[in-house]
Amino acid sequence: MKWKLFFLVFFLFSASFFVLLYGYWFKIPDKILLIRLNIFLQAVFVASILALSGMVLQILLSNPLAEPYLIGVSGAASFGAVLTILFSLKPIFIYRSIFSIVFSLIIIIVIFLWSKQKSFFSITKAILLGVSFNALFSSLIVLMQNFLNPNDFYSSIKWLMGNFEYLTNGEILLLFSGFLVIIFYIILFKKELFIYQTGEEMAVAVGVDTDNLKTIGFICVAYSTGVSISISGMIGFIGLVVPHISRILFKDLKENSYFGILIISNIIIIISLFLSRYIFKGTIIPIGIITSLIGAPFFIHILLRNKY
Repeated sequence: MKWKLFFLVFFLFSASFFVLLYGYWFKIPDKILLIRLNIFLQAVFVASILALSGMVLQILLSNPLAEPYLIGVSGAASFGAVLTILFSLKPIFIYRSIFSIVFSLIIIIVIFLWSKQKSFFSITKAILLGVSFNALFSSLIVLMQNFLNPNDFYSSIKWLMGNFEYLTNGEILLLFSGFLVIIFYIILFKKELFIYQTGEEMAVAVGVDTDNLKTIGFICVAYSTGVSISISGMIGFIGLVVPHISRILFKDLKENSYFGILIISNIIIIISLFLSRYIFKGTIIPIGIITSLIGAPFFIHILLRNKY
């Protein structure tokens, strides 16, 4: 396990320097380096948020397919963001972030409350509600796009496919706050999450407050995902695939599996970032398309290998 970890960390740092210096190498102008660092930080925070959120949801919902996109959080955040474009609310960054976060929190609270049956939490109902809300918000987004002017329509399409652009200091700080929320939750509750993986009944038997664990976890996921989507749009498969890859490669990490998830998610997003910007000269492919092209075959392979 140690050699795997060492190799991936080495590869991550090597790939990071390669992407940052590509085309200029050690003669890169300061302004270009600062722009690339800005986008690089954005990519790292977004990938970490989505991958860690996927891990938390897969544990809390006891479902290997769980991720922010499956349970409707991403759809709600995207709906809130497109709503700000429809009503031309300014400044767009502030309103888009507020609407995305608020709608994410509302939908996760609704799903949690509707999934509770007396003292029992129905995982099946939570997932089905999430899928239903996701379909609903996807339809509403398409409906709203019909009323946008051509420029706003194009920007909404580009944003929904996932895109990394230069961010202000305020946007970077907001994205960093989303990362801190989800990573602090995992660190503070890592023992409880580890025990919960053995089964909810077992967790309750040893004294874990599962309702509190789920409530705080869902809220943290909703906030972090809402922040990520409000800034970078929809970036698929990171939250779904990375936890599976980490479990395969780092079985011995156990409670500290989040460390492997951080490494793998950043490797995937850095490779995707490079491909999206340099695979076709003069054209930037939306990052969400690249992550899906990479993630889908990986996930199909994982499904066939593990025979779910």
